[in-house]
Amino acid sequence: MQEKQELEKDMGGSMRCESMGEYTLPDYMPEVRRVVRLDTAAAIQGMYARGEGVEVGGECRYALLYQGEDGRLVSAPLDGTFECVLPVGEGGTAQASVQVESASCRPTGPRRVSLKSMLVLNWRACTRKDLPSLDTDGGEGALEVLTHTMPLGATFPFETRDLALTESVKVEPKSTPLSWDGRVLVREVRPEQDGVTLRGEVWLSALLSREEGEPYRVKAKIPLEEFLSCPGATPLGMGMAEGACRNLVTQVTEGEGEGRLTFDLLCDLWGCVCENREASVTADLYSLTYPCEVEYGRLEGRHYPFVKMGNFTVDGGISTGELGAGGEMPLVDTRCEAFVTDCESHGGESVVTGNVRASCILGTREEGYTSHTFTMPYQVRLAQGTELPEGAQLEASVGCVGCHGRLDTDGIRVDAELCVRVLCTCPVSRRGVVSWHADTDSPYPDEGGAVIAAYLGEGDSLWSIGKRYHVSQERLMQANSLPDEVRAEPDAPYLLDGLTRLVMERP
Repeated sequence: MQEKQELEKDMGGSMRCESMGEYTLPDYMPEVRRVVRLDTAAAIQGMYARGEGVEVGGECRYALLYQGEDGRLVSAPLDGTFECVLPVGEGGTAQASVQVESASCRPTGPRRVSLKSMLVLNWRACTRKDLPSLDTDGGEGALEVLTHTMPLGATFPFETRDLALTESVKVEPKSTPLSWDGRVLVREVRPEQDGVTLRGEVWLSALLSREEGEPYRVKAKIPLEEFLSCPGATPLGMGMAEGACRNLVTQVTEGEGEGRLTFDLLCDLWGCVCENREASVTADLYSLTYPCEVEYGRLEGRHYPFVKMGNFTVDGGISTGELGAGGEMPLVDTRCEAFVTDCESHGGESVVTGNVRASCILGTREEGYTSHTFTMPYQVRLAQGTELPEGAQLEASVGCVGCHGRLDTDGIRVDAELCVRVLCTCPVSRRGVVSWHADTDSPYPDEGGAVIAAYLGEGDSLWSIGKRYHVSQERLMQANSLPDEVRAEPDAPYLLDGLTRLVMERP
């Protein structure tokens, strides 16, 4: 019996969905005089198999920053939901991540707003089936099997949800959180036996207001090192991972002359380990003893030339002329999101291009706050270590885990920290046996002189074939057109594309 092997087929893509709703702010909150910025974060809460699809549900968390009657910045936290169905096929396993592509806010009353966000789900699904295997227990010489190797890759997903983390930082007394954010940066993925170790950090930031003066931002980091179960993984695999923060809440406590801001959050981590193996595929078979019916087909799968992750810093900005009068105001806060537009291979490198969308708040309470949003292009390169095989495809994703803005005479300059991931997939296809049936009840008659055939395996020689079937090397050379070098060295292995077939007469 052949060792059990799996043929893996994967699929994936991007899907867009919307989250929208009408919201009424409590009466104790100031009226909305000017919308300054809408911060939006999305997270997947659950994935459920439904027939040939996977239903994905999650939440959108909004932080509406607006200016009230007294000129202060006010934050209104609001919650929304989203759902969609991924067409993964029956029996498939799927992983997905969600990103906010755009968000808008429209005031519809003194304390009423209409919110709408466009989300992008990047997903990957995998289905597996066993390669056809052959039972060759019909006796020695009863069945001759021709095989060839096929490079096949396998992906082993892993994830953990609801990883609870907490951190606190010093803040100014009598501060109030306006908005807060958490980003996961996975720096290293180390596959192990049936598991994987992730190392990185969770980057936290919060924008706070104070009784006197303008709002200010504080930042913190939580070291991350987690071992996750990943059945099937080995140290020979290549891994990639990402993560997201959910249910991030903040609380300020007052002490002796200072305050402490505490971040409490749940963190989700997920990814996959890709491993390439050589599969033995049945290419042909021939029975020396009984009739055999064989069905052939194309066996299609994928393997993974490489998986890469890298961290990069990119910068850009907006000029004073584009800012207008706002260029003379102080910079209060900066936030960034990153997107991929293209990924190509050039000279042994994967070149990922895209845009970073930056949103900056400028102004003062007296003169009024204003928000400026602009995009800055980026291009990063990751060393592949190998040239891409024909037909290979690159899939890239990017996350912005942190940013820093500064105001100078030329305008606003922004540095953004990006985490880039590239997965290379290569389709493979071979002709092979998909089913067979042997009529063991009707064996061939044992007639002398009948022409038979035998397959020559790797490492076989005319001597080994002759010994196996009790045929002299002279008779083998007479019945086959063999190269002169084989006639000169009949004991040497004779290989032609791995395996070939010899014709002989039964003695």
